[in-house]
Amino acid sequence: MNIIAKYITAILLMIPLHAHCDWFDKKTYWHCLLTELNDVQSDTVAQELIDLCKDRYPFYTRIWIRKESPIFGVKTAQACTAHHGRDINSELAARYIQSACYKLYPDN
Repeated sequence: MNIIAKYITAILLMIPLHAHCDWFDKKTYWHCLLTELNDVQSDTVAQELIDLCKDRYPFYTRIWIRKESPIFGVKTAQACTAHHGRDINSELAARYIQSACYKLYPDN
């Protein structure tokens, strides 16, 4: 192994593991909200699931997000909100789903 490869390996090993988890998996706090808040019927349960997502994903996954432009499926924030918020009776869950959709998808 050449010396440059050794230095790069040493530098990568010094970065905390959670700091580069997103390199291979694009799962973030916002994706967690969309997954966990499906079919929520009460604000109490919604708050517990929101807290679970906050605990599961570090703070930086809430702020440095690239908007998605998928080829198939949901393409806009409005379509995302309609799709994920369809069967929800919790106002709190609906607000967080809308926030996640506008964070992850383009407005138009």
